[in-house]
Amino acid sequence: TIQLSYGGAMFDGCTALETIEARIIFRAKTVDVSNMFRGCANLKEVFIVPRSSISFSGSPLLSETSMQYMIANGESGITITLHPDAYARVTDEMFTLAGERQITIAST
Repeated sequence: TIQLSYGGAMFDGCTALETIEARIIFRAKTVDVSNMFRGCANLKEVFIVPRSSISFSGSPLLSETSMQYMIANGESGITITLHPDAYARVTDEMFTLAGERQITIAST
């Protein structure tokens, strides 16, 4: 588990990145993670606990397992923005859980 107090564009432009083998937890709700994964077109697996809205709009291969983890563990009131291909794999169960947790799942 990695606990971060900053975000920024940590993995921005990592086009070959496929898997992050750590759980990422942000300590502060004010951490800007909106561009953290910009350009990560091959990202499939990441287990992150988002405390603020986050975008995976450039990650069409993001796995259902990764999306489920973020929905189950993310902070209420956030938005998780997905690439249209990943968004198409969001299940009814995931939408239901997101609704219960007051998490919005959006697509670009």
